[in-house]
Amino acid sequence: MASTFVVSCHQESLDDKAERDAEEYNRKFCPTPVINYSRTDSVKYDRATRTYIYYCSLVDKADNEELIKENYDVISSSLMKTISESTTMKPYLDAGIKFKFICRSGSNPKKVLLETK
Repeated sequence: MASTFVVSCHQESLDDKAERDAEEYNRKFCPTPVINYSRTDSVKYDRATRTYIYYCSLVDKADNEELIKENYDVISSSLMKTISESTTMKPYLDAGIKFKFICRSGSNPKKVLLETK
């Protein structure tokens, strides 16, 4: 007697992987410890806009609206450079997925100090 097994293979789409990676990162690491006056509170992948979003808090010296405004370009560029140099994020960048950072005040979480474009 012969048995036939049918194996179905589900290949995960890049959008599925990005969503799963964000959820997994949140479970394992968020909120992250404060490093250089910031911490990552959570990450989310927005499938509709194909955007990977980092939600962060700025604390101590970095929790300064004027300082952030004056240095927006440098800070924004530095955050995006971190993503572009990440081997983990390379497949997402290559696929045209966008990245965004939303950084809130550590002392007033309702106040957005920086939002990258």
